[in-house]
Amino acid sequence: MSICEDFGEITDFEQLGKTLKKFRETANITLEQIQKETKIRSKYLSVIEKGDFS
Repeated sequence: MSICEDFGEITDFEQLGKTLKKFRETANITLEQIQKETKIRSKYLSVIEKGDFS
């Protein structure tokens, strides 16, 4: 199954964050590693994973 098939149509951004976190943890990747590759600060990545868009 591809990542696209796993995601399907995303309408709930809180669920998106949970799904991203699940994939990251399954791949044994830290937020710091993602930060290094994407140049997105880990604190923002964490907020996305938590679905906290307030």
